Amino acid sequence: MYESVFEKVDYCTGCGLCKNICPKKCISMEIIDGFYYPKINKEKCIDCGACRKMCPHYETVHNENIKAFAAYDLDDENRKNSSSGGVFGLIAQEFILNGGIIYGAIYDDTFKVKHKKIDSIEKLPLLKTSKYSQSNCHDIYSSVKKDLSNNKKVLFSGTPCQVAAIKKYCKGFSNLYTIDFICHSVPSPILFDKYICSLEKKYKSKIINFNFRDKCSGWENKKFSVTARFKNNQVYEALALKDPFFRSFVFGVICRCSCESCHFKSDQKASDITIADFWGIWDYLPEISSDLGVSLIMQNNNRGAEMLKMISNKSFIKEVDYEEMHKFNPAIDDCFIPIHNQKRKIKKLLECNIENYIDELNKSTNFSIIDRLMIKYESLKNKKGCR
Repeated sequence: MYESVFEKVDYCTGCGLCKNICPKKCISMEIIDGFYYPKINKEKCIDCGACRKMCPHYETVHNENIKAFAAYDLDDENRKNSSSGGVFGLIAQEFILNGGIIYGAIYDDTFKVKHKKIDSIEKLPLLKTSKYSQSNCHDIYSSVKKDLSNNKKVLFSGTPCQVAAIKKYCKGFSNLYTIDFICHSVPSPILFDKYICSLEKKYKSKIINFNFRDKCSGWENKKFSVTARFKNNQVYEALALKDPFFRSFVFGVICRCSCESCHFKSDQKASDITIADFWGIWDYLPEISSDLGVSLIMQNNNRGAEMLKMISNKSFIKEVDYEEMHKFNPAIDDCFIPIHNQKRKIKKLLECNIENYIDELNKSTNFSIIDRLMIKYESLKNKKGCR
């Protein structure tokens, strides 16, 4: 009997496909050490092995003839309110205008991140901007398949591992389109929830708007801000690398261990299109660089080409050298590097009380000499990729 879906727990990305594929519904997704993991009810398990056979970790995709583009929405207001160049919003808008449906990550009323079905233009803003917390998509698989079975055109957006999972679950549907993004890693949803609570306690008010990628300070040279707006009209604002949660994410303190050996880097994408910030465009193509943001688009197949054609009259799109892009965004190939004693630091953050949480986040990125040497060592070791 399978005591675990995995040979190694570090393989698990928390996508929830195993829960949805199990014929006996004996798998649940539970929080362990700050992240979602599958738990098998041994009394119900029939040893069919479907969970392992379907797990996207055990399948490799290789895309050939990937094309890369610099792109942005020609509508400056839409572009300003997006994380980078506003391309995802344009594609999603075209899908809905043509009777399609979008599935993507939103904040719920308490700022927990989860996947939700969007079928109207009015709800599209919920999907915009980056959300640096692992989205719970465990309960939307059957809904996606139902819409596809009803001949609806569906666009699914998520992390590379989530896209790989939904494509395995909905294999054979020609009306499923997918977008992922160049992913650094996914932070703990529990630690993000705790950060929201700690900010609300500090400002003595509920948050009504939270944005990891506010362009109030610009976009070029990565100078965007983290902002939180409160019901009592107070505003928290910090340059991203000054924000304790964002810093802990970027420096690999609060990230999922499976991301350290990501299975979906470089050309190993299951998606039709991969979207990212076009970091370095101020040097590569300074004539189109702007603080409004520019997107880097990787067209992984013909369906990706079809989606770009849909928005060609509403966007600026310029083909660029795919190999050159790796210089500007190393996360195309490289996995995040976990900080020394990462698991111990996560445990400490999970256990500390709300009053001390922000201080503990700040301490988590006050690196010792050993930490710095380990980061340097792992960075050099990681230069050839992480697969």
